[in-house]
Amino acid sequence: MALWPGEGQRPSLLFVVCYAAGVVDVIDVDNLLVVQSIVVGAGPYDIVLAPAAEGGTDLGGLGLAYVARFTTHEITVINIDPAHPRWLQVVGQIRGDAR
Repeated sequence: MALWPGEGQRPSLLFVVCYAAGVVDVIDVDNLLVVQSIVVGAGPYDIVLAPAAEGGTDLGGLGLAYVARFTTHEITVINIDPAHPRWLQVVGQIRGDAR
């Protein structure tokens, strides 16, 4: 789980990794509602939230969530920038070396 604190009009969001379902549920903490279930693939087990760096990043200033996937040795990347049109969508995969 990881908490993204609210700011201004944006509510606090809790990102919950659901291993068996292969999803990350995004929960509005203020209203206790699931606002999105993001399909990330088999075996997600941990998540890290990385806010956009001041002045932007190589990815256009996006805040990103990185979801480690145990069964495939991959990391799924989710856009967590609420101002971006691909907010709460998978935007990439990082493939690991499954030795």
